[in-house]
Amino acid sequence: MMITYKKWFDWAKNSNGFLEGINNKTKVMKRHAYGYKRFARLRAKILLTLKYKEVGLHLG
Repeated sequence: MMITYKKWFDWAKNSNGFLEGINNKTKVMKRHAYGYKRFARLRAKILLTLKYKEVGLHLG
C-alpha cells in the first residue's frame, strides 16, 4: 500500500477534489432551495453550511 501511495502522491496532492465537493454541496442545496423567494436566503444557507471562514474561502 505504501508503494501505491508514494507512486500517486504527486497526483493526489494536486487534486481538485476539495473544490468538487464544495460544488456538489452547493448544487444539492440549490436543488433543495427550489421555491425560495430571495437569493440572499440561499446564499446564507450555503455560507453557513460550508462554514466559509473555517475552510479559508475569500468572498471578496
